[in-house]
Amino acid sequence: MIGEALGHYRIIKKIGSGGMGEVYRARDDKLDRDIALKTLPTGTLADEATRKRFRQEALILAKLNHPNIATIHEFGSQDGVDFLVMELISGKSLKEILSQGPLAEKQIQRLGLQLADGLEAAHQHGVVHRDLKPANIMITSDGRLKILDFGLAKLVQDTFPEMAQSSTKGDAVPGTMPYMAPEQLKGAPVDGRTDIYAAGAVLYEMATGQRPFLVSNSARLLDSILHKMPRPPCELNQRLSSGMQIIILKALEKLPEDRHHSIHELRLEVERLTTTTGATHPALETVNASREQDVVDEKRQAAPPSVSVSSRSEKHEPKILVATPAPQSSARTHTVQITVPEVPQWAWLSLAGCILISGVLTLSIPAVRDSVFHIFSHPNKPPPGIPSLEEGKHVIVLPFDVQGNRDTLGYVAEGLDEELSRKLSAMPVLHVVSASAVKEQAKHQKVDLNGPADNIGRNFGVNLIVHGTVQEGGGWIRINVNFDDVPDARPLLAEPFSYPAAAMNLLDLEDQVYKSIVRELKLRPSSQEQIRAANPTSNNDAYDHYLQGRYALSRQSNTEGINTAIGFYERAIQEDPRFTLAYVRLSDSYRAMYGRTSDPSWFRRALESAEHAQKLNDDLPEVHLALGDVYRQLGETKVAVTEFGRAKQLSPNSDLPWLRLGITYEESGQRDQAVDAYLKATQLNPYSLVDRNELGYAYFRHNEYEKALVQFRSVTDLDPANYYGYMNTGAVHLAQGKYDESIQELERALDVAPSDDDPAIHSDIGSAYFYLKRYTDSVKENEKAVKISPNDYTIVGNLADAYRWSKRRKKAAETYTTAIDLATRQLDLNSRNTDALGSLALFYAKNGDLPRATDCIRRARLIDPSNSELIFDEATVRMIAKQPSQAIESLRLALAKGYSPKLVEVDPEFSTVQSDPNFKKLVKGYSRKSN
Repeated sequence: MIGEALGHYRIIKKIGSGGMGEVYRARDDKLDRDIALKTLPTGTLADEATRKRFRQEALILAKLNHPNIATIHEFGSQDGVDFLVMELISGKSLKEILSQGPLAEKQIQRLGLQLADGLEAAHQHGVVHRDLKPANIMITSDGRLKILDFGLAKLVQDTFPEMAQSSTKGDAVPGTMPYMAPEQLKGAPVDGRTDIYAAGAVLYEMATGQRPFLVSNSARLLDSILHKMPRPPCELNQRLSSGMQIIILKALEKLPEDRHHSIHELRLEVERLTTTTGATHPALETVNASREQDVVDEKRQAAPPSVSVSSRSEKHEPKILVATPAPQSSARTHTVQITVPEVPQWAWLSLAGCILISGVLTLSIPAVRDSVFHIFSHPNKPPPGIPSLEEGKHVIVLPFDVQGNRDTLGYVAEGLDEELSRKLSAMPVLHVVSASAVKEQAKHQKVDLNGPADNIGRNFGVNLIVHGTVQEGGGWIRINVNFDDVPDARPLLAEPFSYPAAAMNLLDLEDQVYKSIVRELKLRPSSQEQIRAANPTSNNDAYDHYLQGRYALSRQSNTEGINTAIGFYERAIQEDPRFTLAYVRLSDSYRAMYGRTSDPSWFRRALESAEHAQKLNDDLPEVHLALGDVYRQLGETKVAVTEFGRAKQLSPNSDLPWLRLGITYEESGQRDQAVDAYLKATQLNPYSLVDRNELGYAYFRHNEYEKALVQFRSVTDLDPANYYGYMNTGAVHLAQGKYDESIQELERALDVAPSDDDPAIHSDIGSAYFYLKRYTDSVKENEKAVKISPNDYTIVGNLADAYRWSKRRKKAAETYTTAIDLATRQLDLNSRNTDALGSLALFYAKNGDLPRATDCIRRARLIDPSNSELIFDEATVRMIAKQPSQAIESLRLALAKGYSPKLVEVDPEFSTVQSDPNFKKLVKGYSRKSN
């Protein structure tokens, strides 16, 4: 057709072809411009009625006038040739550009914004592309993105639907299979979310240089798109931020409702990345250098962003079940579980907002399988005597007593003590015991909160007590507030507050009580302190929902309770879209749901909520604690350290930011900085068992078992009813190879525990039985643990080990498969999680898949080459692969790095070499060193 004319368009040369016809460069003689002319395949418009309908659809598409959409000028026919006249774009297709490899993230962000802009403009006109792919995207010489063939897939399908039968072939209509959403492949109705999936596939290819699924076989590709998730982009491009990875993977969700709700929402997420600079995680690049310097102070250098962390996700380090903890050590994984209900000085971050939200902190221990260290939030009993007021003002706000119907007044009373604690904590001159610590002390140490003031003072190390009652009667709600000086045994304040029940204003009430206490203390809060102590919202209905959300979590910590709380927090935000603390609590609750379900969509919501909270108020310590927790689980260690450092700045009297810094330093391998941070936490709060246990764990990580035992035993000495102390002591004995003593301590923990529902105790006992070769008993205990915590791949992997060595091979294989799935989900969240990679290596090897096992352990060792646990995992994989000499070399290095020789002596994976004199000599040599 070169040289021929169609109407007033003279064809110059052919420039392309595809499933919907040939494309030519042509000259518009009327307007004296070059255009692109696309001819449709001969015979596709069989009659005039079909041609008329096609023309009408084309005119609709011609109305899409946007700088990121290639414009359709007109539709014409001549001599049996049907053609579309379109804007001619000079440049390269994205397909050509990506043939050279992945793009830099800034370029991905820039092009991603333009892509979303074009799609959003079309969706606003009710037009869905349906065939978005790199070949249909042009990049001009000045960097502008242009989407080609917009709406043609639907136009062609509606006009000649028989072409839809070829949709599973390469570039066929009405879509190109590698970029088609699952609902599109199933023939279900499609909408803008179908284009979101395709946009996610395009962004994936920009980020990695390859399609989400590389299989070429149509049947296998169809199965992959419908049932599998692609490899996390960060695995293929380690320079890609986790923020961009989250955006891409959310767009590629199988169900439309799990993707971004609109292309506008996707655009906003990309925009957040592009508008920030400086931080490791682009979503927080606005964090300024002064915050970074604060974290660097006192020799606490931030870890490089390449360190893989999922809370404490390194092998044998503490990690959060919300991030789905991984199996730890080689043959046996040893979880050290630390329950850390946040111990903030601001009370709204209560037990519900910490334990329930963070879930249970588990840490893997180098010399142990699944022993579980529990750190609890209540303070230990202080030395005899009460601090004088000259030593400082140490305040406790006791739970208000409900006199009447707890169902209607319970959340009011809980709101009072927690919010008053938060407000008072805004003043550095006061040392306020958090409301969560008060409740946990009362529960586990059986402290009588209605007992004598001096007894409460000694238990909590305070000299000022706020307490009171809430009651309803005659249509009124009456709040009685008391404020007592403990050393002098005198009341400072006794004041009633009454409100009509139908017009109860909790915000006003809490403000009045707070101001009364401040006046009694003769304090003059600075303007900044007043801002921090201000009401979290001005909307009373929003605050009511917020309090009910917290109350729901305090009463019920299971999935139902968390869902109920989420509903209340979302309603609070609907009432007040600028309610920062509601977003923080919502973020925490979303993370709790992730811990319960291992569904990464919950975690994405957690990140979005925390980031939104920061946009609303960057000066709340709660915001930065929530962000730090999220980034820690994402493996963004440096940003997590920065956030906890910022919380430390904003709340200088609180031990919690130091505690979190210690955990994060420890995860990144900065052990000395971790110990310094824990020591600082204990100085700020000498009554905290949390800080004491964390310090003990840091010693444990250095293989200083006796120092660790001193800390853990002090917990039970100070609080004989605290079962966590017995658990931690049992974990250390397990690491030392004292299995009978370990079982004794763990069984004592069961006797003291308020219920039999802690999976860690049973898993630890199962580990001890495992090393004693009592495999049947090990199965029983691990089955109990898995029943309680079915989404913890550490615990599931331990059960698989027990099945395997008790000769229940079919059950072992099935359970390893489950553990593999759970660990893989963790990698979907953080592709550099060495704990998950090492665990996967073990699961694959024990389940007979040695190539994948080798690949996983190779990747893990590249990320963290000095981790003794990973080196021992490598030795285990090599033993299973029948490579004993290589296994011994890895074992020698693992022992040199600190792996426990006691566990090597009894690990059944090494049974074939344990009688060898050279093996015995090797292990014995390191046993002497460890002693």
